[in-house]
Amino acid sequence: YLGSLRHLDLRNNRLRPPAIQALTHTGRPTPWTWLDFQSNELMDAGIQDLAGATHLTALTHLNLSGNQVSDIGIHALARSPILRHVKVLGLGLNRIWYAGTHALADSPFVENLERLNLGRNNIDDRCLQALGHSSKLSHVRHLNLQFNRIGPEGVRALAASPHWTNLESLNLGFNALQDEGIQALAAGFQETNLTTLNLNQTQLTDVGVKALANSPVF
Repeated sequence: YLGSLRHLDLRNNRLRPPAIQALTHTGRPTPWTWLDFQSNELMDAGIQDLAGATHLTALTHLNLSGNQVSDIGIHALARSPILRHVKVLGLGLNRIWYAGTHALADSPFVENLERLNLGRNNIDDRCLQALGHSSKLSHVRHLNLQFNRIGPEGVRALAASPHWTNLESLNLGFNALQDEGIQALAAGFQETNLTTLNLNQTQLTDVGVKALANSPVF
């Protein structure tokens, strides 16, 4: 029984769903606050088992990046109370698309999230529209969306949302935003706390840079 642990780092191993079952089968309340499973092979079955471990009531940091997780696993996670106190959630390098993004955006347990990593998934404009409509995610301050399939319409939906004004850092690198997307970003935010904006490899030109430079909120 690992009852004295607070932080458990299991990154870069070969863990599969049975590992989650072994760690969570006791059902006893645990004081773990930090679980890092990055770069394993948990897949949807492992995430479903983790989502069912409702005795993990103290988690504040959960990293599931790089585990071949699809919308099925994210749907189970989004319905799990283990997310209730999570402030940092890593879901990068998975297979998340619209259904998973929508489930996360609509989850009743994500209102304490401050840092969300969705980089290197299948996130597209429709996914950004779901995120933009979510009042549950209004406390997110750091959002990573790099290496996805986001275009101008997705950026427009996020920038025009009244729920994302607490953002301090936004990573949109390696998405085909083009000047139209940068213009939508510059025009959309009526209020912002952004201090860090990553637009690496977004196909912008001088036109997009001028739009940012002329924006009253940047």
